[in-house]
Amino acid sequence: MNAFRYERIYPPLIGKDGEKYKYRMLESYTFDIGKFGIRPLVDLVLPFITVSRSGLMTVLAGYVWDGATGGIDSHNFMRPSAGHDGLYRLIRLLIYP
Repeated sequence: MNAFRYERIYPPLIGKDGEKYKYRMLESYTFDIGKFGIRPLVDLVLPFITVSRSGLMTVLAGYVWDGATGGIDSHNFMRPSAGHDGLYRLIRLLIYP
């Protein structure tokens, strides 16, 4: 398993979508979303996120997210919150229904 390295951004970045982004990936990190049945028909390559047909989603270095929405921004929640936000970013881009 690869190391999950991130940094807190202060002050937070304000995206074009008006969202506040408080964390940034320092290194790429790969999540196995295929074990949940999430496998695209083709490899997806987007800015800061890739998903292979085998179900490996890689959040690339530089990816920003807002932390654990509705939860505590502790170290234990950062990895799941980055994966969650990456998946929802794909949904917002209409990659997944």
